[in-house]
Amino acid sequence: MGTQGFLEGDGKRLTVTDFVTGEVESFDLVDAGADAGGGHSGGDFGVIGAFLDAVSVGDSSLVRSGPRESLESHLMAFAAERSRLTGLPVTVWD
Repeated sequence: MGTQGFLEGDGKRLTVTDFVTGEVESFDLVDAGADAGGGHSGGDFGVIGAFLDAVSVGDSSLVRSGPRESLESHLMAFAAERSRLTGLPVTVWD
């Protein structure tokens, strides 16, 4: 998601939406490799795997971010979308 458009994909097809022109273009990916059912292109499995590894060996350094970082990144994404829709700046936190 950007200020002038966004990319969306499911591992097999990529769609580019231009907010300025309203144009939407889609492309089939030749060698997709990723599976849309894999949750964030398989990233969810990596996060859970790192968590399970950390718990099984008692090493929290195997988890690179915590709930606060995840919450903050999601709040920023929601604020960016609200700003895009309203055209106004959005304060995430003071």
